[in-house]
Amino acid sequence: MRLILTTTIVAILTLSPLASAQEKAQSSSTYDPVCAPALAQGESLMRGQHHVDAHLLAQTMGLLCASDAHSWGILDAIALTHLEEHERAYALLESISLTPGPHVQRARILASWVMVKGDLGSPIDLGKGDGSRLAVFARIHSGRSPGKRAGELSTALQDAVTTGYAQMESADSKSPWAAGILSALVPGMGQAYAGSWQGAGISLVLNGLFAAATVELARNELYFASATTGVAGSIFYVGNILNAVDLAKRYNEGATKAQRDMLESLLIPEAQY
Repeated sequence: MRLILTTTIVAILTLSPLASAQEKAQSSSTYDPVCAPALAQGESLMRGQHHVDAHLLAQTMGLLCASDAHSWGILDAIALTHLEEHERAYALLESISLTPGPHVQRARILASWVMVKGDLGSPIDLGKGDGSRLAVFARIHSGRSPGKRAGELSTALQDAVTTGYAQMESADSKSPWAAGILSALVPGMGQAYAGSWQGAGISLVLNGLFAAATVELARNELYFASATTGVAGSIFYVGNILNAVDLAKRYNEGATKAQRDMLESLLIPEAQY
């Protein structure tokens, strides 16, 4: 993919001077034969979820296309957010929002979106409309119901969010508490409950081996070795419980991902391509 991206950039930069006279005339007013195709390619990369490639392209073209610098900056910030580089994305959007232009409101909305996604703080209250959408998204992202602010949404959006949230709530889920308790009772049982049979087998075998070794060493009066093995076994036992809890959470995230993505696209269309 890196080779394809490099070839794309080189092709855009080398072939653009060969544009026809008509294209050159258009470029003076509405069309840039270098930046416009590159920006379309960046948006295509985002839609294909090639976020690293989109980020690299945005870094390059943002320097070359001064007239589209804000568009490239926003694309780069969204790509960075998907790459979990939330602080970098937020700083970039903050700087974009300080430059006057039609891009300011989108940059402010996206900055608040990044704050929620990266747990950097509460979103900026932008009032009814944009602020309501962000507030509802923040609640859903944190595992809460849409709340009273959902009533401030348009009727169509409110109905879509209500339906999507109901579908998310009805999705098959596993209790992290139950997974932890089960693995505390029998190592590996919580992993099996969370759907990881391989993890269940590994946890059961390892904890069983440590327990058996500890007992056997104690019977042979090798108390120091028995104590060492027992401590190591205790660490694995606690790890087995934590692993079961984590697997249950991951199971729930996977089960509701489609609904969460749909709700995010409804509430934050500014982050979509």
